Amino acid sequence: MTTLLQRWATGRNVLMLLALDFIFMLGVMPALQKKMQNLTGQAFNPIDLSMPSWDKADAMRSIEPLGEAGRRFYQTIELSADIVYPLIYGFAFALAITFLLGKISKDPGGLRYLALLPLVGMFFDWVENGFIVAAIRSFPNISESTASIGGLATMAKWGFGIPGILVTVLCFLIWLFKLIRKK
Repeated sequence: MTTLLQRWATGRNVLMLLALDFIFMLGVMPALQKKMQNLTGQAFNPIDLSMPSWDKADAMRSIEPLGEAGRRFYQTIELSADIVYPLIYGFAFALAITFLLGKISKDPGGLRYLALLPLVGMFFDWVENGFIVAAIRSFPNISESTASIGGLATMAKWGFGIPGILVTVLCFLIWLFKLIRKK
């Protein structure tokens, strides 16, 4: 996988995916959240954004006030935009780490495996989405196991995703320092 990432880790691909990430993070996802608020007439707090995890009570608090139309729309988001967005951010940060490590060192060795962090986070985001959809579909009879496993997936998503972002920032700062030092 790291060989494939090295092939794809061009400056153009990294910038394109990071731009798409920002479009989703600052445009698409907030617009969907606003549409949900308009649909339900109240503030909407997606289960996905729970930190570090969520349980059955959190799921009930988030899903119950949505009403039938809101639950259908939330499920649609989870099965569409929230499938595409993790793909974008997972590869954006994986390619950014790979690209930056290549700029920092001719042979990053085992450090190249750090690029897998965002991809593992992406995988757990998808698992989380599946359990959120299961919770929506089974509402009001959400099982403890659905919520527990979904909550663990959320914890894993953050546990791999946040370090992936931090590694990206650290690599960028090291690369920037090397560029400044060359001058």
